[in-house]
Amino acid sequence: MLVESSEISNGVGNHIADHGSIYLDRMTEQTLDQVDDQLEGEIDAALKRMEDGTYGICEKKRGKRFHTSV
Repeated sequence: MLVESSEISNGVGNHIADHGSIYLDRMTEQTLDQVDDQLEGEIDAALKRMEDGTYGICEKKRGKRFHTSV
């Protein structure tokens, strides 16, 4: 990533399509990182509910249990 940043900074030897590819790669990586962070948060919350004994209880209606295979 550092090499790519310096390539964009100096602009020497890069075609405009190269800049677009580097930008697209960065945006894709950022998006995937955000999705990973969100999923990690959801997994952590589910594990916490399992520890608390509330996993499978509807968070909106509190008390209606859903069938879980865990």
